[in-house]
Amino acid sequence: MIIFKVLGFIILVFAICLAIVIYTIMNRLRKATENFKQQMGGEKTQQNSQRYNAGSHSAETIIDSRIPERAEKKIIPKSEGEYVDFEEEK
Repeated sequence: MIIFKVLGFIILVFAICLAIVIYTIMNRLRKATENFKQQMGGEKTQQNSQRYNAGSHSAETIIDSRIPERAEKKIIPKSEGEYVDFEEEK
């Protein structure tokens, strides 16, 4: 009789863990699809979308849909790297 109680408890714990794992996976998939839709232009607004012309000879348009604070953020901090003056050889 006690074996059935222990076995039932183990099955219950396994089912709860499985439900948590499934919920986590579904939540990540939902967030990924929302992020994908946003990046592909599904939810663009005028204030966070900036267009830049790639050049006078190019018909390519680059669209930056990041928020302005994030778009202006430096990738490499000033404390790293060094400036090298480039000189073109003739």
